[in-house]
Parts: sequence; structure tokens; C-alpha cells
Amino acid sequence: MYHAPVAETTSDQVAVAILETIPPLMRAIREQMRSGRAASLSVAQFRLLLFVRRNPGTNLSSAAEHLGTTLPAASQLVERLVRAGFMTRVQHPKERRRVELRLTDAGGATLAECDSRTRAWLCERLSGLGESELDGLATTLGELRGVLTQDGD
Repeated sequence: MYHAPVAETTSDQVAVAILETIPPLMRAIREQMRSGRAASLSVAQFRLLLFVRRNPGTNLSSAAEHLGTTLPAASQLVERLVRAGFMTRVQHPKERRRVELRLTDAGGATLAECDSRTRAWLCERLSGLGESELDGLATTLGELRGVLTQDGD
């Protein structure tokens, strides 16, 4: 009995699959995160809180670049978050003109609640998978992260 050779998967096919899979997944995750945000936060403020959590002590220029906005607009967002008690703006101890941005406990708690809701949503979506499927998915995602972030991203 003749068996046709199985075509090997190419890196181009995997690249296409990543580009077709990751963006809609990230949109869904972001939507879940945003749906759990405090009603008083704008999406831009929420994104800024997430950025500062990932980059404690970041500066205003980096925050503005991340948000794709001007320094004055980013400064206004920071000011609102400082007044709301979600963030602090502290002068750098050695560089007088540099300001460090950090989350307050309230800002961290707000994001933790969003994280918790998003993780619950993800767990619900993954609940139909068996243990071996979850193990395989976790392994593959870890490998993908390692391959795509190996240059220090």
C-alpha cells in the first residue's frame, strides 16, 4: 500500500498561522481586560496603568511613546491618574528633570481585579481541553515566547 509523503510544515506556514492567530487573541484579551476596568478610567488611562505596571519607574517620554501621543497629552493622563490615586509621579533622585511613574496600591489593585476577571474568562474558554492538550499548549506557548523574544524583547 502506497502512502503519500507528508508535507513538512514550513516556517512560512507557521509565521502565517501566528499572524492569523495572535492579533485576534490579543484583541479578545484586551477587550476582556478593558471590560473589567474601573468605570472611571478611560482606555488610554487603563493602557497607561498597564504600561507602568510592566515598566515601574518609567518616564513620561516612554509612556507617551507607548500610547502614541504627545508629551503634554501623556502628562495630562498621568495627572488624572495621580489625582485619582492610581499612580505616583516621583522626581528621580539624581536627575532633577526626570520623573518616575509608579503604580499606587490602588492602581495595582485595580489592575489585579482586571487580571483576575481576564484569567477567569481564559480558564472558562480553556475548560474544554484535556490535561494533555493544556500541557501541549503551555509547552508550545513557552517555546514560541522563547523563540520570539530571544533577542531581548
